[in-house]
Amino acid sequence: MSNHSPAITDKMIEKPVYMQRTRMKLESAKNVREKFSTKICGQDFVIYPNVFNPDIFFATEFLAKEVIEVVKAFHNKAPKVLEIGTGAGYTTILAILNGASHVTCTDINKDALQNVKENANKHNVANQTTIKYSDVFNALHSDDRYDIIFWNYPFGHINKSVQELEMLERAVFDPFYESLNVYLKNANDYLKPNGGRLFLGFSTTAGCKETFEDIAKTHKWNIHLRNETISDTVPIMQMGFYELTKFE
Repeated sequence: MSNHSPAITDKMIEKPVYMQRTRMKLESAKNVREKFSTKICGQDFVIYPNVFNPDIFFATEFLAKEVIEVVKAFHNKAPKVLEIGTGAGYTTILAILNGASHVTCTDINKDALQNVKENANKHNVANQTTIKYSDVFNALHSDDRYDIIFWNYPFGHINKSVQELEMLERAVFDPFYESLNVYLKNANDYLKPNGGRLFLGFSTTAGCKETFEDIAKTHKWNIHLRNETISDTVPIMQMGFYELTKFE
C-alpha cells in the first residue's frame, strides 16, 4: 500500500536531466561483474557488484567526511550510531574508526550486507558493528536508541512503484518519497531523548526539494543545511548534508 498523499504526489515530477544521467550511471554500475577495491577518506574498502558504487555516484566521500566530523565532535563521548542504507558499509566503518562506540547499519540489499561483513572484518571492527536486513527501521527493536542516525538517501523520484525497481535502482530512487516519509515519521522514536541527532544526505538539484520540505514539516522537523558540495559537471549536481531538528 502506498504511503504518499495526493498532495505530495501532485507535486512530484521526474527530472529529465537527472533521470538521463542516473540511467547512464546505473548501466555503468550494472556492468561491474567483480568486486573491486576503492579508497574513501584514506581507507581501503571492497565494493561488490550489485551494491551502490561510490566510484560511479557523486559525493560519497563528502558525506562520509561530514559524518566523521559529527562523530568526532559528539559531546566528548563515543556515540552510538545508526546508518540506514549502508551499501558497502564504508560510512559505518569510518564512523567507528573515528570514534563511534558502535554502529548498527541496515540495508534492503542482501549483497550489500555481505559486503559490509567483509569490510568490517577487513578493518577489525566486526565486534562494533551490527548488520541488519531492514527497510528503514522495520527490523529494529522498539527500545533501540541512537545518538546519531544518518541516511545517504536515494533522493531520485521515478514514476514507478517500488516493486518495479531493480535492487540497484532502489539505491538511487525512492518513488513518491515513501521511504523518506517513513524515515521522518519514525526517526525520533529511535533517537536518544537527550541530544540524539538526525542527518540526511539529499540533493536539491536532483531531488524534489519542495516534497522533502513538506514531509519534514508534516512530521515537525526543521531542516538545516550543514554543508554542501557542487559537482564540476555540466549540468551541476548539488549534494547537501542536512541536520533535522524537532519543532513543536
